Amino acid sequence: MPRVTDATSNNMPGTSVFAVLLLLVVVQAHAAGGWTGWGATPANTRFQSAASAGLTAESVGNLRLRWAFGFPGASMAFSQPAVARGVVFVGSDGGTVYALDARSGRIRWSFSARGSVRTGVVIDGGLLYFGDQRGAVYALEASSGTLRWRAQADSHPAAMITGTPQLWKGRLFVPVASYEENFAPNPRYACCTFRGSVVAYQAATGKVLWKTYTVAGRPRRTRRNRVGTQLWGPSGSAVWYPPNPRDPRSNWFGRPNVIPS
Repeated sequence: MPRVTDATSNNMPGTSVFAVLLLLVVVQAHAAGGWTGWGATPANTRFQSAASAGLTAESVGNLRLRWAFGFPGASMAFSQPAVARGVVFVGSDGGTVYALDARSGRIRWSFSARGSVRTGVVIDGGLLYFGDQRGAVYALEASSGTLRWRAQADSHPAAMITGTPQLWKGRLFVPVASYEENFAPNPRYACCTFRGSVVAYQAATGKVLWKTYTVAGRPRRTRRNRVGTQLWGPSGSAVWYPPNPRDPRSNWFGRPNVIPS
């Protein structure tokens, strides 16, 4: 079971067994609406005003740890928490998404995804959204953790979602990346066929509205390597980061790792 440790306790879980999420709980920020996505705004500015945060530059030094939460069996914590209505929502390396009481750290509910959850959580209209390391996108009811819908963003076996999905006007924009480059050093692997993309879903239902690839054209056979393995291209250009959908004229950017044809 996960451990929740009060800051005044001396039995903090060891980091060799648990990835520990430390949260400085600011009650004023929760009451003001919290932090409901990776970038805080559709433009991913990651800015929160002093009034919304309930903090000033002078008061930062007075923050104290309220509680700590340990993810069982995890070796790292890389999912950014979201805070809304007094609840902290966070994913884990083990694939479990937790809803924690912001004041106490106690578990309200948990949900097991099919893969590790690296993305942050985004919340809107009573639903929360995230992606996993197997390329799946999820919508859960924020109040109970009940699955509303799940969709596979890409059928490639190495597809994964690392960037937090972004909500905009009833649409959920999901960046798709992969770990296919990890296989590339193996001369027996037919490298490479993954193409990065951004997928737009109807946020309420999970219906795919469109999908745009960052590499035009499907990969095709190019040449054989020194051991005779068939190679493919073009490929790559995974989209690692949250998209910015605030302007329909905006461009989507992914980290360039294109393997040419």
